[in-house]
Amino acid sequence: MTGGWENEVYAFDLLRIGSENSRSEPLILRVYPGDYADLKSLREFEAMQKLHRMGYPVPHVHLREALESPIGKPFIIMDRVEGRFIVCTDL
Repeated sequence: MTGGWENEVYAFDLLRIGSENSRSEPLILRVYPGDYADLKSLREFEAMQKLHRMGYPVPHVHLREALESPIGKPFIIMDRVEGRFIVCTDL
C-alpha cells in the first residue's frame, strides 16, 4: 500500500530487540506532500490522539515530525491495524 487520498502510506514492521525479549511492532508511516502538508499532518495527529484518548477505536499515533523530518516531508507514525481492504465499484 503506497497511496492514500492525499498522502503516501507505507506499512512496515519495527523489530525491537531486547535482552529479555524481542518483538515486532506493525506500524504505518503516512507522508504528507504538497501544500499545507505541515498543517494537514498536525490536524490528523491531534485528531487521532483525541479520539484514541476518548476510547474511540482508532490506531494509536506514536510520532509526528514536520520541521526536522529526515525524509524532507511531514509524516506521522501510527499503529497498523490488520484488516481487509474492500473496493466498492457500485458508486
